[in-house]
Amino acid sequence: MNGRVAIFKGPHKPFDLREFPLPQVAPGDLLVKVTMSMICGSDLHYWRGDIPSGMVARHGEAVMGHEMVGRVYAKGPGVVTDSNGTPLKEGDRVVFTYFAGCMACPRCLRGETASCPNKKMFIHHQVGQPPYFTGGFAEYFYLGKGNYFFKVPDTIPDAMVAPINCSFSQVMFGLHLADLRVGESVVIQGAGGLGLYAAAIAKERGANPIIVIDGIQGRLRLAQEFGATHTIDLAQHKTPAERVARVKEIVGAPGADVVVEVVGLPSAVVEGLQMTRMGGRYAVLGQVSAGEPGTIQFMPSMLLGKNIVSAACYDGWVLPKAIEFLARAQHRYPFEKMVSHSFPLAEITKAFQSSEWSRPDAHSLAVTRTALVP
Repeated sequence: MNGRVAIFKGPHKPFDLREFPLPQVAPGDLLVKVTMSMICGSDLHYWRGDIPSGMVARHGEAVMGHEMVGRVYAKGPGVVTDSNGTPLKEGDRVVFTYFAGCMACPRCLRGETASCPNKKMFIHHQVGQPPYFTGGFAEYFYLGKGNYFFKVPDTIPDAMVAPINCSFSQVMFGLHLADLRVGESVVIQGAGGLGLYAAAIAKERGANPIIVIDGIQGRLRLAQEFGATHTIDLAQHKTPAERVARVKEIVGAPGADVVVEVVGLPSAVVEGLQMTRMGGRYAVLGQVSAGEPGTIQFMPSMLLGKNIVSAACYDGWVLPKAIEFLARAQHRYPFEKMVSHSFPLAEITKAFQSSEWSRPDAHSLAVTRTALVP
């Protein structure tokens, strides 16, 4: 039996749909039938050419996709539960980490798989090499050793849970690292998917006020539905100085307790640090693109007394906590509004072309997260 994989050929090039045989599942591994995957912001960076693909440079093609949900198609010998000890059978719905720690280095042995220097993910697998299904833009996904996987309650729909193993969990981990506490003020730079997740998580952690900054009014309106108490429109506060002043007008002259960067622009970092109070925490979560050239200039004294945290991945314990969050809070926030397009896998090129950053009307849109259904 075969399954289809969408092959990335380079920026703005049509994807190539190719069939490969389903692999034999090794002991301790899983083969998952993908029911939905999402086009993540980092996928769009590859599509635009902001992030170069080493695999494409070396071999002319690569697998892509890491936000997904699916059902257990086949279990390798020895798999009887998920990573939390919950009984697992074929047909159960699961989400899983999109990266795998080596489970042998000192960091993995301490449970810090996000910091594993040897971790593997989809971008490290060559097209056409077993187990073939190593990216989310496919009909199947092979889950090997080192990946944590967890059963998903039937009460959470696919469109809500598919992004949980990337954007949602990384924001949750970032706010954990920033140690956001009850009653603290938080500023969120950016109201895309990450920013909306950050607002909801901050709300559930008891933060107040919650200030969200963006330049698209539709996003700012949606941010209020996700827990923002105040919004700052870039069209009304055009300069960094104006935005910093507005933040301090809301939270007080010292600045915010926590500021979260999820906008992906290096220039936002200096502005965010200026909004952060002495003793506060600045969380850098959105800097995944190499697309904005130049350097960041600031006075080193700006860093004194401020704590900077960042996250590129997350530790495995975060994912089940994210599932619990959605199960508890899914009806308090309009998560369903974050997915605006759905395409079959065969139309993946059209899906990328229709996604936010490739559209001529991008700045008029609120949030456009695109789903792929194999």
